[in-house]
Amino acid sequence: MTIERPELRQISARLLTQAGWMIGTFHVPVASSFLDHLNHAGAFFKLTNVTIGSTNDPVEFFALRRAEVTLVIPESSEDELKLGDSGENTKSVSCWLPTGEVVGSLQLQPGVRVSDHLLHHEGFTTLRDCVGRDLHAAVNAATVVFVNAGRVLGVVDRPDDAF
Repeated sequence: MTIERPELRQISARLLTQAGWMIGTFHVPVASSFLDHLNHAGAFFKLTNVTIGSTNDPVEFFALRRAEVTLVIPESSEDELKLGDSGENTKSVSCWLPTGEVVGSLQLQPGVRVSDHLLHHEGFTTLRDCVGRDLHAAVNAATVVFVNAGRVLGVVDRPDDAF
């Protein structure tokens, strides 16, 4: 019996885990958005060409527990990530993490407050135009950062001109 697998595209990303930073390549179905893949890939991400910490020798394959990932910073454009329109109903938020803070724009449904969005949201959420404190410089250069809501210590609803 042959199992047909979907065609995949590769998306390289920098990931913040409890053990520190790593770089790896996700293999995402062509028809899926990257956010859907992050939220529905199962208990483990299957990554290839992984560099952990300051090591120079990449690991060919690494299974990484999804719940242990705090941030994902892809090295792809929003079009390649298939995120769709960022929308007009955005709010500036600050996400407090175990190792630092990331500030960015969170897209909300019309009439939904930040607290209500977080109350009903599990998994990863998208922040755009990010700035980080006490985090890797890659956060400051990222147009899109995916934050694991389960790893967030707290969120501040910020004025749009703050930070």
